[in-house]
Amino acid sequence: MNRIVRLTLCAFCVLLAVQIATPPAGGVAQEQPWKFVVLCDTRSNPCDADGGVKGINADALGKVAAAVAAEKAEIVLVPGDMILGNGYACKSPQPPPDPPESQFRLWRLAMKPVYDAGAKVLPLRGNHEMDRDAIMSDWSSCRKRVPIESKIMDAYRTVFNDPYIPANGPRKQNGLTYSLPHKNALFVGFDQIVDQFQVEQKWFDQVLARDKRRHLFVFGHYPAFAVKHKDCLACYGEARNRFWNAIGKAGGRLYFCGHDHFYDRASIPDGKGRLIQQVLVGNGGAPFSSDKDGYPDPKVKREEHIENAYGYVVVTVNGDAVSAKLKALDPTGAWRNADAFCYRAARR
Repeated sequence: MNRIVRLTLCAFCVLLAVQIATPPAGGVAQEQPWKFVVLCDTRSNPCDADGGVKGINADALGKVAAAVAAEKAEIVLVPGDMILGNGYACKSPQPPPDPPESQFRLWRLAMKPVYDAGAKVLPLRGNHEMDRDAIMSDWSSCRKRVPIESKIMDAYRTVFNDPYIPANGPRKQNGLTYSLPHKNALFVGFDQIVDQFQVEQKWFDQVLARDKRRHLFVFGHYPAFAVKHKDCLACYGEARNRFWNAIGKAGGRLYFCGHDHFYDRASIPDGKGRLIQQVLVGNGGAPFSSDKDGYPDPKVKREEHIENAYGYVVVTVNGDAVSAKLKALDPTGAWRNADAFCYRAARR
């Protein structure tokens, strides 16, 4: 299905939702549409002599932040690799990366338009928010690196201490993994670093049993189904399948992630055949990568794949209807609608 057709269908989905939600004359609408945004992998290239050691791609992130602020989104999800961290340093004469806290603070400064617009920015850690010895793993394999929690963890907690970030996660991941109810939706963000490539399933099941909302939006740094990088939740297939089935059973239709440095969207059935979309938004500023091989798992159906374009996803929730667009930055500096997808939630 081409992009023009997808955009048209999603526009119709939103229009139908507006008509359904519109009350008779003199009535009051029960719900108003609202937005959230997803962006990921905004780190710098450490070998870039023009600011690579600063930790962020300041030029790209500045443009993304200005565009996101204009969206007037209420929530902004950032599932990891915000900064370079202290790994992947280039050889001499390139200096080592700046201290982690400096990198995090520079990230917040670049994102100031988004914070000033009143959005709740919900970050998660990626592999670049680990220490150097932990981060230097072989991304082509499932070989784990046990995080060495020290200065970079302290810096993360110091800089991202916003009162709206929930401290309701599992015991070892409190403040790192969390759930946030918002209007008719539940956001659940997973730190996949404490127990690398896995999620705390028991905690997730408890959250889903306790807070049943019309929409469920789940996010984490690693893809659930491998795309280019092999180090992801697919390293533990049975555990990943339990996670995927839990999302489907709870009515979730979307899982947002990053890690690979491009945009990719795929439809993947859970154990009962319910389709869930994995939306990989890894094009926030990190050095672009390419994938020519496609998904190694045959049950994964790729819906869209876009390389070499910075961007973010904006999602509009309008009652039962959810519509989303990938906003991509053209070489001309203009933002274009590069992908679109939508669904209607079943009443629960």
